Amino acid sequence: MKYIIIALFAIITNLHAAQINDISGLNQTEISQLITVPKESPVSFLQNVIHIAKKNHSTVSMRGVQHSQGGHTFYPKGIVLDLSNLNAMEIISPDVLRVQAGATWKQVIEFINSLDLSVGVMQSDNDFTIGGSVSTNVHGWQANKPPMISTIKGLHILTADGVMRYCSLKENPELFKAVIGGYGLLGLIIDVDLQLVQNHLYKFQQWAIKSGEFNEYFEKHVQNNEQARMFFGRFSLKTDNFLDQIVFRVYEDTGKMAKKREISSYSYAEGILKWLFGKTAKSDFYKGIRWRIETSSLITKLFNNLSRNQLLQHSVNNYISENDDSTDLLQEYFVPVERFNEFIAHLKSMQPDLIDSLMNVTIRQVQSDNESILNYAPKEMVCFVMFFRGPKTEQFDNHMRDISVKMTAKALELGGSYYLPYRPYQTKKQFKAAYPRYKEFKHVKHHYDPHGIFMNKFWQNYLS
Repeated sequence: MKYIIIALFAIITNLHAAQINDISGLNQTEISQLITVPKESPVSFLQNVIHIAKKNHSTVSMRGVQHSQGGHTFYPKGIVLDLSNLNAMEIISPDVLRVQAGATWKQVIEFINSLDLSVGVMQSDNDFTIGGSVSTNVHGWQANKPPMISTIKGLHILTADGVMRYCSLKENPELFKAVIGGYGLLGLIIDVDLQLVQNHLYKFQQWAIKSGEFNEYFEKHVQNNEQARMFFGRFSLKTDNFLDQIVFRVYEDTGKMAKKREISSYSYAEGILKWLFGKTAKSDFYKGIRWRIETSSLITKLFNNLSRNQLLQHSVNNYISENDDSTDLLQEYFVPVERFNEFIAHLKSMQPDLIDSLMNVTIRQVQSDNESILNYAPKEMVCFVMFFRGPKTEQFDNHMRDISVKMTAKALELGGSYYLPYRPYQTKKQFKAAYPRYKEFKHVKHHYDPHGIFMNKFWQNYLS
C-alpha cells in the first residue's frame, strides 16, 4: 500500500516531467512520469495507475529494456511504467512455464536449464523481456517454426477497465490474437504461459555457398530435414562480391539430453568478436577477415555439440556500439521463399546506397502464422534482418528512411512484408499493405480501450 500511495501521489501532482529515449537514441521524448512497478501487489498498483490516468485524461505505456526503435514504449506527456521488477516464474505443468512480463530471456533460460528444458521460440538474443517479445510476436532462428504465438498457451492481461483477463486461443481468443504482436496497445501483460521443449545437444553444420544456391540448400538442409532445429545464413558484404556469398548454418537435434550442462560465457572471445564487428564498418579489409573467420572449420569445431540453451544464451552487447555519436538501426523484411533471388537482386542494385552503413545481413526462416491479427507471415517466409550503423544525424535518418521505403516496396511487390518493432520509416500506405487486418486490430483496441488509455508512438505513427 505504501508504494501505491507514493506512486499515485506523483501521478496526481505531476511533480516533474521526464525525458525518455530508446536504444536508437533518435527518439527523445518528454513524458509526464516514469514509474517502476513494485514486486508486491503489482496488479492492485497497476489498477490504481489506470484509474488515475483515466481520471486525469493521461495515457499509459510500458517498457522493458527499450530495444524497440519506434517509440513503442512511450507517448508524449504520458505515463511510462517500468515492468522490470515483474520477473517471477514457476513451472505450472511438466512443459509449461508461467513467467511474468518483466523477466528477460536470460533469466528464463537460467531458471529452466537445471530442469533440462528450453524455450520453443525466442529472438536470437537473450536481453529482451517476455512482455516485449509477446508484444512484438517475435520469431528467432528456430528452424521450421511459426512466430512466438505458436508457443504461448495463454496469458494474463490487465485491460483499461481494470479487469484482469486470461486469454488464449480458446478463452477470449479475439483479445489473445490482438495482444500478441499488439505492441502494448491492449493492456498490461502480467504473465505468460510458455510451452517448453527439451534442452538437447545439437550437431552443427555449415557451408559457404553462392547466393544462387540458397534455395537448393534451404530445401535440403532445412525444409526437408526433420532434425533441423536452428538455422541462419549470413552474407558476405565485401564490395567486390556484395551479397554473392552466404555462410549457411544448421543445427541438428542429436536427441541427447544436455543433462543440466552449464551455460558458459565466453566474454574474452565475445570482446574480440565485438571489436572485429565494429571494424568492418566501411572496411573491406576487415570484412574479408570476418568472412574468413565465419567460414573457417574452427567455427564448426567450436559450436558443435552445444546445448540448445547454450546457443540461445547470446547478448546484443556482442555487437551494439558504445559510441554515443552513432546509432545502430535494424530493419527486417519478409519474403516468400520462392522470391528469394528476386529480393537479393534488388538489394544488389541498391549497393551504392547500402554499402557505407550496412553492417550485417542475416537470413532466417519463419513458418506461417494465421492467428495473430498484425501478422507478418501469412505463409512461410525468409527473413532478411539488416543491421545498419551511422551517425545520429537528421541526414542519416533521412537516408535510412529513403532506402527502407525502397526495400519495403520491393518486399511488398514480392508478396512479403516488413517487421514493426523498428524505426517507422515506412509509409502508412505500406503499413496497410503489409498488415491488411489493421482495421480488425483497431476494432479490438477500441472495444477493450475505448478511451485510448494505452497509447504509444507506434499507434501515432501508423494507426492514428
